[in-house]
Amino acid sequence: MSENTFDDAARALESRDVLAGSFELRGEIYPLELREPTLGELDEIEHELSDDAEEIDLYRELVDRYLETPDVAADDMGVGKLEALFTGMREAWEN
Repeated sequence: MSENTFDDAARALESRDVLAGSFELRGEIYPLELREPTLGELDEIEHELSDDAEEIDLYRELVDRYLETPDVAADDMGVGKLEALFTGMREAWEN
């Protein structure tokens, strides 16, 4: 059995590492690094977005909050590129 304590387990579960992933754009693969959101943060984003917000608004918010590198602003890219970047972020979170 492990020598870790319940306090160690709590720290492991609550720590937030930077995750590595990639996204594909026009057949090219590019690296990305991001943080994983907590459920509380996702709830906060949901409450901040208006009821008529579109899915792309959620992508924009998640990119701006959690993408570490490359250092880009969601408002400065086209919708297709934003969707490609967000798909890569989602895949990194799922892995």
